[in-house]
Amino acid sequence: MPCTSRERWGPSVRCGSRVGVAAGALLCTLVTGGCDRRDGTDGRLIPAGRPGEAPPGMVWIPGGEFVMGSDGVHAAPTEGPPHPVFVDGFFMDIHTVTNAEFRAFVEAAGYVTVAERAP
Repeated sequence: MPCTSRERWGPSVRCGSRVGVAAGALLCTLVTGGCDRRDGTDGRLIPAGRPGEAPPGMVWIPGGEFVMGSDGVHAAPTEGPPHPVFVDGFFMDIHTVTNAEFRAFVEAAGYVTVAERAP
């Protein structure tokens, strides 16, 4: 059953597998953080750059390549096949944000999540 944005931010745990996939992708990005990427011309590697100082309360997560997807026994049909994905570096808050805190932000700011936007 697809996970709606209401279920995602509510107390339901039905979406736990998606959280696990996202956490796994982040872990792979952290592990491969020192990786370089190819420049697309002759195959030489170029260093993944950092765009300067981190904003207050944030830390830089270097980009890298990881294998996304699964063909395991318990994988959902939409999770395969495994394939390499490159994730650009990004800034991440150093403090965790709970689902309740995010919900309060969404309600206060009128923020529309990507999942809720019209295609």
